[in-house]
Amino acid sequence: YGFKPEQRPFRPHITVARRSQGTTANEISSSASHSGITWIATHVTLFKTHFGHRPAYETVLTMPLRQ
Repeated sequence: YGFKPEQRPFRPHITVARRSQGTTANEISSSASHSGITWIATHVTLFKTHFGHRPAYETVLTMPLRQ
């Protein structure tokens, strides 16, 4: 396939936020609003990332949450 598979074990994870190109984690953290805004999540969506493509994200699954 043109690349060597990684030797490290696969570790599934959830990315809560991804920084845009050119920003640092400190810039994001310092500009984040901590005003106590709350919301109720009604569903969870699983996305597949396509690096280097537009659109970069594809919806794989959307699951409603119990109220």
